[in-house]
Amino acid sequence: MDEIQAENLLRQVESISEASLREKFDPSDLGLALDLCFTRGNQQMVANLIDKVINVYPLDGRILRVKALLLAKGGKAQDAIYLLSMVPPRDPYFLSCVELIGVVFANENQFNKAIETFSVLLTQEMEEGSRAFVLYQRAVCFQYQSDFKAAFEDCKEACELFFYDPDFFKEALFNFRLLWVNGDYVQCKEARNSMDDLVSFSEGVTEEFYAFGAYWLLMEWSMVARQPELALSYVQEYEAAEQVDEFRELQDRFLALKTFLQYYEKYLSLKACIQSVQKPTGPLTGRKPGAGVKGMSRYESEMEDYFRKIAPWKDDFERIKSQLNEQFESEFNFYEAFTL
Repeated sequence: MDEIQAENLLRQVESISEASLREKFDPSDLGLALDLCFTRGNQQMVANLIDKVINVYPLDGRILRVKALLLAKGGKAQDAIYLLSMVPPRDPYFLSCVELIGVVFANENQFNKAIETFSVLLTQEMEEGSRAFVLYQRAVCFQYQSDFKAAFEDCKEACELFFYDPDFFKEALFNFRLLWVNGDYVQCKEARNSMDDLVSFSEGVTEEFYAFGAYWLLMEWSMVARQPELALSYVQEYEAAEQVDEFRELQDRFLALKTFLQYYEKYLSLKACIQSVQKPTGPLTGRKPGAGVKGMSRYESEMEDYFRKIAPWKDDFERIKSQLNEQFESEFNFYEAFTL
């Protein structure tokens, strides 16, 4: 069934009674038509007819799911959740309805309830692609709760289950960066080992498939490892996939990171020069027991000498640091925190 056929079916629904509706249409066809029209933007037609359909088929999972989407979009989240909870477990769309409950909770910023819902759902048997999307949605909730380690691990598992979706790889990288900027040492070390596994997995994927997400991750990770030539090789290799928009996106990201890395290497060089000059201790610091207190005049003289020595690098250092913060804040914070 395509969109036009779906609209024609719903126009027939509009013109007949509820009694005739049961005789003429199967709930699976009605659910598909309602779903297609809702997804393709003809939501007013769906809103006008769906209650009539529900009166005839009150417990069909796909039909109730479309009604719940309408309710949630209209700001009636609790009504949507209540309706979804009525779907019987034997219904083919039961798991999809449970997933939507989690999404509604997440959209209402009830992340604990969303995580609980997704976690229960993940105990059920489901197709790998579906499991990957549930993991991804749970990862987003973990991210909003600043549990970047859990978010990264969920994204990593989603990548391994369904490597066709590039968002899984991008979000894995994003949460890995956030973890290193905000996490503790133990969590960072554990995530570092997991990232090695994900990099190896991505390398295996790219040996057989032009998977955009895997190429994206390998390119970014090569830049983190200060291997721009290797990163460029992944960009060039992906060009053969003949996916013009994706190739340009990958190329643009590489060029942006290359520019960042040039600034960052210069920043590190200037920083090393400044740190090579010993900074004077204060009048009351670094004093051995029984030693005299350094006088303020001597301290001020030493500081003047210190500033004179670092003067050749100080202005350039501050300028480049400012540029990095303004143009590449996320990358700069991560590279400052991360150690290979």
